[in-house]
Amino acid sequence: MSAINCNIDIKHLSRVEGHGNLKIRIKDAIVKEARWEVVETARFFEKMLAGKKFNNLPFISSRICGICSISHNLTAIRAIENCFGFTPSVQTQRLRLLLKHMETLQSHILHIFFLAAPDYFGEDSFLPFSVSHPDVTNMALRLKMLANDLADEVGGRRLHPTTPVVGGFSKIPGKKNLGKFKYRLQSSLLDLIKSSTLLKKFEIPQFSRETEYVASIPRIPTLL
Repeated sequence: MSAINCNIDIKHLSRVEGHGNLKIRIKDAIVKEARWEVVETARFFEKMLAGKKFNNLPFISSRICGICSISHNLTAIRAIENCFGFTPSVQTQRLRLLLKHMETLQSHILHIFFLAAPDYFGEDSFLPFSVSHPDVTNMALRLKMLANDLADEVGGRRLHPTTPVVGGFSKIPGKKNLGKFKYRLQSSLLDLIKSSTLLKKFEIPQFSRETEYVASIPRIPTLL
């Protein structure tokens, strides 16, 4: 029986947040190389932002990504406020933190249920998965809609936010509307617990490799 020798080169995997390639090289039935490549190109936002008015920078920066646009928007705002030596009010900091948490929930639900879960359940994509597991699908949609709606309420839009500005917000959500979201957040607790229970059942392969870290991550402050 001849030894297994092959090269696998898959370009532009679709179920990742961005673009990625996969390269695998097998020689004599032994995997010699398994490489994941992130092939995002340079965006050149550093050049695009040069010379622009400071209050326009957060809106331009949010276009870096359609998934984490809120983070880029808030980071740009914070950088500008630091330059001016300005400290936003506690209310502003808490609203920004709430908005950032909703983006995190948006991203996690998208990745876990829409991109990753079909693989763990043996489905080719989310479409057949939604048919074979309607309860899980409906739960994911409820959580995604909650995150989207609250991002709309606080940020003016669920992506590429419009209301966060240097110094605060151009419009803050009403107390009555936030009260409704408080109830929705409390009601989502059961879905979140079910999601955690489901994730514990995923059989994730054990994988480790030598890694060289070239940057350190500072401690994240409580408030943005």
